[in-house]
Amino acid sequence: MTEVRARKNLKISDKQALVSKLINMIFGILRNNPKCLGLSNKDARLILNNEVRAKYLLNSLLYFPLRDVAEDLREDAKNVFRRLSKPNYNQTAQKMFSFFRKNGWEIEFDDDVISTMPKNKKIKIPVEFFHKGVSLRYNVAEVELKSRGYKRWANPYEVVDILKKNPSIFQKARIIDVLWKDANGRLCFISFGEYHDGKKIKAYRPADPEYKGGSAVWLAAVR
Repeated sequence: MTEVRARKNLKISDKQALVSKLINMIFGILRNNPKCLGLSNKDARLILNNEVRAKYLLNSLLYFPLRDVAEDLREDAKNVFRRLSKPNYNQTAQKMFSFFRKNGWEIEFDDDVISTMPKNKKIKIPVEFFHKGVSLRYNVAEVELKSRGYKRWANPYEVVDILKKNPSIFQKARIIDVLWKDANGRLCFISFGEYHDGKKIKAYRPADPEYKGGSAVWLAAVR
């Protein structure tokens, strides 16, 4: 198989040559093992029988959108921030949220949901908050999690520790949702939000399996 090595200071013609090599590699795989590309033999034959047109379309997909990918990544970077968490896993839920209650937050809990909050062994861990900017169905949110290179969602203990020490976070992230699944695989989450009618914390298990977080929501995760 042709080896493609990245080189610095490539000219436009060199970059196009690299894309062409990639396309030829893809066609080599199509001829020998199309299933590893997720294609049926029928679809592979369709592409191979229309090689010139297929290569033209593939070139457009590979070459020009790379700039779009870079732009998307720059946009992502604007909507991510990190804070260090030192969670206290020995405190009760009542104690854990007492800070917010004392500071005027309205708290609405489903005790059954709160009892399922996950814990982690690490006592010091960086947590990243990210904002997608569009509504996200929480039943498939792990796809977004993995696509960003995160290992798991941050747990409520980790996030609460950060929010208590950094209340100014809400100037940037008006609503923060903390997701997890209980022992039965059911989605649970706690939502921290500053709304027009006050500051609220809600912990519940949505009845709708297609539940969507709003476009203003930030999520918390761990690498």
